[in-house]
Amino acid sequence: MFLSQEELRDLTGLVRASAQVRWLSRAGMRFAIGGDGAVKVLKAEVERYLLSGPVKREPHLRVAGL
Repeated sequence: MFLSQEELRDLTGLVRASAQVRWLSRAGMRFAIGGDGAVKVLKAEVERYLLSGPVKREPHLRVAGL
């Protein structure tokens, strides 16, 4: 279901979660951060990305902490 940490390192070429998050964000790929701080990417998301490209995201205003 999810990429293993090794597969995620192979995909991004990066080890640190913060660097992986930046890479995935720039690529337009959807991901989640687990309770353990690890990056979670569905295998289906990688397939979707490779077949159709990045997700087009609408800009949104973050109001948390205001």
